[in-house]
Amino acid sequence: MLPAQINMRNSEGLTAQEVFSKEHQKLRENAESWMKKTAESCMLISAVIATGVFAAATTVPGGIDDTGKPNYLKKPSFLVFVLKQLITILV
Repeated sequence: MLPAQINMRNSEGLTAQEVFSKEHQKLRENAESWMKKTAESCMLISAVIATGVFAAATTVPGGIDDTGKPNYLKKPSFLVFVLKQLITILV
């Protein structure tokens, strides 16, 4: 479309932009509805993933004994795990 034709009106007195907006109104409404549903679904999925990540991050490897202390407390690999988890949570 030439720049001079942008403000020209048709026989009904509408510009090209007004005709386009009128013809595509339903499409825009459908797109808005789809976008809202998609956003809701993504939020639900992200909440489920965050719950799983939190559970995995806070579970102590090897479990805990009857006194509540981790079974691998004296092992160097456990210290590495704990430090890695702390760094991950803080970042």
